[in-house]
Amino acid sequence: MKKNIEINFNHSYLSGLTQADGCFHISIEFNKKLKLGIVIRPKIILSQHKNFKDFFKLIKNYFDVGFIVINRNEVQYIVNSVIQIKQKIIPYFDKYPLRSKKLESYIIFKEIINIMSKKQHLTKEGLIKIIKMSYKMNTVSNRDENKKKKLFSMFSIENNKSLNFTLNHVTNFIDRKFITGLIDGDGSFYITFNNKIKPGFNITQDIANKSLLLELKEYFNCGSVIELKSSKACRFQIQSLEDINKKLIPMLEKETFYIKNSNYEIFKKVCFLLKNSLTFEIKKSIIELAYNMNNKGKYRKLNKNEYKKMYMNYPIDISNKVEDIV
Repeated sequence: MKKNIEINFNHSYLSGLTQADGCFHISIEFNKKLKLGIVIRPKIILSQHKNFKDFFKLIKNYFDVGFIVINRNEVQYIVNSVIQIKQKIIPYFDKYPLRSKKLESYIIFKEIINIMSKKQHLTKEGLIKIIKMSYKMNTVSNRDENKKKKLFSMFSIENNKSLNFTLNHVTNFIDRKFITGLIDGDGSFYITFNNKIKPGFNITQDIANKSLLLELKEYFNCGSVIELKSSKACRFQIQSLEDINKKLIPMLEKETFYIKNSNYEIFKKVCFLLKNSLTFEIKKSIIELAYNMNNKGKYRKLNKNEYKKMYMNYPIDISNKVEDIV
């Protein structure tokens, strides 16, 4: 995260970050002590690497509700109070909407909060509605099917019975603040070292959010969206140096990254260097700059010296064009 900067969340940045790293969750637990035998616990969770716990404290201060939890290498910001969610969280996401499948989950979550704030979850009818709605949320996640069968049987719920509300999709155009938050969560700036030094950028989402990535493709007017069938995910990627320098970087130049800032600054420097003829000295400089960008070079095939030796044996690259990675 950038040091000594003024952080202003009065825009859609946190919606973008939540789109990437947030979750709206309804916990349903059996409790024999209660009249209906069920307890409902709603919560919103934002997660990131524990290195960003101070940044998450700023998010907590912004909303002025919730708490911070650190589990091993992960920090979480959690709000699980119905009143706090209704008063602080929902107004924000109503003003700065989420997109695609995450928006659907939020709309259902918001309706459940409304039901609970009216104490209707204490009635059988209200509880049944919440149970049905919760199983329409986060459909890509793995819920316990045996638990679902027990719940549905317990309250005689029909699987195919429709819900009595509609999911209204957002119609406003995507904006840069939202995109900045999305990139801070799920974006990746990277430099590959193979026969050529190549830059790349991507954002990966669950396949259910493919429409969001298509929005990004239209917004940047470049790149491609591909489905990663083995992982049920999809990716928006830009791999053309020309598109990166002429479209991506200019679009992001006035934005502030809090999580991906160091990688982005290195990425910009390397992309600037790649516009020129690449002497061996420039290649060495790029290796020094970019080798540790992501995961401290953990997944690089060679070490720094091996890459330098490899490039020393290649002729000077006088081409300004970096080919797309296949």
